[in-house]
Amino acid sequence: PIRQDDGSYICGYSIDNQWYNGEYDIRIYSVDRLQNESFELINDKINVSNSPEDHKPPEVRNVDLDKNEVTPGDVLTVKTEVTDDSIIDHVYGALFYDGKPILDDEYPYDEAGNENYKLFIFYRDEDGNFTTHIDITHKYQNGDYSLKLYTMDQWGNYEDHVETDAVFTVSESLEHFEGPVITSVLFDKTECVPGDTFTLTAKAFDDVDEIVSIKVWLGESYGEPSDRYNQHLYMTLYPDENGTFSATEFVDNIWANNTYEIYYMEALDKAGNKSVYDEDLLYDLYINKEIELNFLTVTDSTDELSELQLSEIKFDKDIVNIGDTINITAKTTGNIKAKQLVLELSERKNEGIVWDKKVYISADEDGNLSASLRIDPNDKYWKNDMSYRVVSAFLVDSENNSRFYVDRLESDFFETLGEVELDTFTVDAFSPPVIIPADYSGVESAISSIPVDLNNYESEGVTNLRSIVDSVIYNKSEMEQPLVNNYAANIKKAIDNLVLKKADYSILDSVLEKIPEDLSIYTTGSVMDLESVLSSIIRDLDITEQEKVDGFSSDLEKAIEELDEKNKPQTPETFDHDPSETGHDENDRSGNDIKNNGSGVTDAVKNTDPPPVSGSVPKVETKASKIVTSKVATPKTSLSKAAIKNTPMTGDNNTFALWGTAGISSIAMAAIAIIKRKREKH
Repeated sequence: PIRQDDGSYICGYSIDNQWYNGEYDIRIYSVDRLQNESFELINDKINVSNSPEDHKPPEVRNVDLDKNEVTPGDVLTVKTEVTDDSIIDHVYGALFYDGKPILDDEYPYDEAGNENYKLFIFYRDEDGNFTTHIDITHKYQNGDYSLKLYTMDQWGNYEDHVETDAVFTVSESLEHFEGPVITSVLFDKTECVPGDTFTLTAKAFDDVDEIVSIKVWLGESYGEPSDRYNQHLYMTLYPDENGTFSATEFVDNIWANNTYEIYYMEALDKAGNKSVYDEDLLYDLYINKEIELNFLTVTDSTDELSELQLSEIKFDKDIVNIGDTINITAKTTGNIKAKQLVLELSERKNEGIVWDKKVYISADEDGNLSASLRIDPNDKYWKNDMSYRVVSAFLVDSENNSRFYVDRLESDFFETLGEVELDTFTVDAFSPPVIIPADYSGVESAISSIPVDLNNYESEGVTNLRSIVDSVIYNKSEMEQPLVNNYAANIKKAIDNLVLKKADYSILDSVLEKIPEDLSIYTTGSVMDLESVLSSIIRDLDITEQEKVDGFSSDLEKAIEELDEKNKPQTPETFDHDPSETGHDENDRSGNDIKNNGSGVTDAVKNTDPPPVSGSVPKVETKASKIVTSKVATPKTSLSKAAIKNTPMTGDNNTFALWGTAGISSIAMAAIAIIKRKREKH
């Protein structure tokens, strides 16, 4: 469904030949961003009649090869008869060697690691059959190859891995798998100012196969790269009739005042072998004088964007044949004249962009942009039954300021082609092009990963995420797949930028206020228990760990309640002991100052000077009690509540508490030993 301006949704059904004749109920399924769902039956129904109920995929009748024995340099022509009750959408072919598929030259595997077959597109010829041509290169291994077909009709009925009896044998191949060798890449000038053009020329060789193209990436040499579109500018160099590779670029005010160098290159031969030159390899080759390179310095750049806006790019034909000429016009808005427009065209296959071609359009004296483009039969870029579209546009005005438009946004210095009215054209199509809807599975996957409870996140990130989700347009075609992919990428980025709210520490802070100012009046053990709880508190937890923060509050509340005052008056019930341990009867309390309280610390340690109980128990003052009193000094300072609240607590202070407890226990044991010896003496 497509959302309307008034908030309603419109959904259309295409009744094709796959529908069964009969009555259809309509149920409306809806889901919000929190994944709440509804599924409701409405009163209206759809009645379908006269449908052929077509569910059969196209049928492959036969496959013919113009030769069964080939050598490198040959072109193998494959023809097949494919029939269907409806229009055939496409016929593809894939080759298999020793039972294994031949993979795509540039992208043998997708992002998930799955194999990408090298597909040969069959186009419909004048006889109604489907034909493709296979260039046999030295990359083919010697041996037998088989062919499988993949077909689909206009209703989506398809069949994959159609076995055929087409088999051919390759011989005399050198089985060459190495890419071209580049020996020099040079700028025709070393200094430029905005308004200048420069040409980059390269030399390369390949001992076996013809070189198709060289791609070169430029980068700034000094300092941090500026946030400009051309910090990773790349140029594709194509060969002329003499085999020299070159390309020309225009310098405008978006270029940084810096020196530019080549930091990455790729060279591709006809067999599909690719050589890669990264920054480290280029440096080593340059130092060892195995490659010739120079540099380009740009000065007097003002870093200004053009006030001119690109509004429209049009082709005068939808379908062109090899040898035809297509006229291109572009329109702009603004109070300044255009100077130049550079378009990048890309061919489209189901697996995505596989090539690119630049078209340079110079404006006339009035700033009008138009050019003619010939579909040259000798230009290997153009392919039969292939659609082409604009994937980038570089607009320069009369003051050498510019704007750069792309089909996906990557920087603030880019504009999106989504705001520009664009055309596409198809080369040598013998049937009307089929509009294939864009694949929105990436968008759906991204939306499904939105957290269920957005209330846990800061409002700014949530608002941004909702805005991006609402901006998705669901009626894009396959030609606009990059724009759809950009929807998914933006949603994922917005999800990654969500920030969880902080946990609520207000209750914990109120409990911290309850800690007594003076802790010196409490026993060392109970104060150490309090300190242990305080050291375990962790600040800056987020809302998902609120239970842990609440646990800190509970533990702290308990530790405060259990603070034990020193010299607290005691009742007879306090002196609970076994007479057999001291040798006195239960009416004799004289040994209560050495009674162990079960925690490893004697009562003599905890109460060095207990008051007499009921006036019958004399005060016992021993040398041991004096020793213990002098050894276990009460802390004279109290914990600062402000420091507790403002100092990060990580829970790593347990070692200090352990040694403190061990020290107290050791002194207590010494006291017990001394007192026991005195008693034995008496």
